[in-house]
Amino acid sequence: SNAAFGYSALAANSTGSNNTGIGASALAANTTASDCVAVGKNALTANTTGANNVAIGTGAVDACTTGNHLVGIGYQALSAVTTGQFSIGIGKDAGLSITTGAANTLIGYHCGDAITTAASNTGVGDQALSTTITGAQNTAVGRYALQNALEDNNTAVGYAAMQNCTSGEYNVAVGHAALDATLTADFNVAVGVSALSTATSGHTNTAVGYSALRDITTATNNVAVGGYAGIQITTGVNNCILGDSAGYALT
Repeated sequence: SNAAFGYSALAANSTGSNNTGIGASALAANTTASDCVAVGKNALTANTTGANNVAIGTGAVDACTTGNHLVGIGYQALSAVTTGQFSIGIGKDAGLSITTGAANTLIGYHCGDAITTAASNTGVGDQALSTTITGAQNTAVGRYALQNALEDNNTAVGYAAMQNCTSGEYNVAVGHAALDATLTADFNVAVGVSALSTATSGHTNTAVGYSALRDITTATNNVAVGGYAGIQITTGVNNCILGDSAGYALT
């Protein structure tokens, strides 16, 4: 059985069952899809055969036709998805531009709102992953985390962590502003507030501690553990530094 409340809600339904459409044109095009819930004007309005979808909010998941297992909660959440599957968008414009990208989880205002075909991204926080287009398999937790990521396989946890990363890959940043200036750097690990925060293209660096390796720009193959460890290194290579303020004067 189905439940429909609102102008044109579930208007085209033929054999679909266990659907709930509440709001003008909610699930309006649905024909054979079952187990869908749409609440809000135009929620899931284009859905025809896509099953097991949930859309709550005006325009949520409104372009979906055959996509399955989608959850969009918030104004225009996942609103461009057509055939993509297994994605979750919670928050205004979360996952706004996803079309065929699958298995993305995006929670927060404008979180992942530029993603189109990328898959397997996780974003939690206001504007996390917000200008990512094709980058895949990224994890961003925190406001502005990985905001500009275009590449794959990065993990950023903390306010503005890896905010400016564009083409860097296989980086891990944990802490406020960790690796936040990274543009093309790869294979870096930064744990701590402002750790590796000015690194742009340096690669294979490991910094653990407050402001560890903070000033690095293009340096490579450095390890620093401790608060302020190697803080002034900019282009130095192959350093191993252990201890609070250790290697403070190295450049």
